[in-house]
Amino acid sequence: MGVCHILVQLSLFGTGIAYTITSAISMRAIQKSICYQKEGHEAAYNFGNTTYMLLFGIVQIVLSQIPEFHKLQYTMAIDSCYSHVLRLFFHWIGLGLAKVIGMLVNSLVHYLANDSTS
Repeated sequence: MGVCHILVQLSLFGTGIAYTITSAISMRAIQKSICYQKEGHEAAYNFGNTTYMLLFGIVQIVLSQIPEFHKLQYTMAIDSCYSHVLRLFFHWIGLGLAKVIGMLVNSLVHYLANDSTS
């Protein structure tokens, strides 16, 4: 039992580190995208990941101080289901818009092809 517990804790520790690094890189990419939109692709960009990793770590430390955090598992399950339903909803909207735009483009191409031949 003790070895399994240690292995699970190590796995969670590694997952936490990977999650922190991935979140910091994602936040940096968003900031870089915003900078490029404002300044153009030739803009000098010099933001690091360290600030975001520290901020994310501080938030994790603050959230870990919530008493009886383990009792929030049902809330987390509901949030997880909600996020998946929302992702599917927007996925369906995106597919629907792509289909409508594709039909409009095909109609326009067909109209222009018929108009140029007459």
